[in-house]
Amino acid sequence: MLKCIEDIENAREQLGFAVNDFLRRKGWQYTCETPGSLWLWKRALKDGRVMLVNEATALYAQAWFDNCGES
Repeated sequence: MLKCIEDIENAREQLGFAVNDFLRRKGWQYTCETPGSLWLWKRALKDGRVMLVNEATALYAQAWFDNCGES
């Protein structure tokens, strides 16, 4: 059973690396230079506004940008 748990943890770690790589390629920056020094994903929008969100919201927003043409 321990082998199975180790495999799951390794898969989670690999997924985390893939998510980080994907968001960075799309222009997101992972930073703690935020109010409260929280680690959040940051991205400037075309209109000059800046998004500062958690990982799940960054992924959701990026999917929306990809579908609607925002870069």
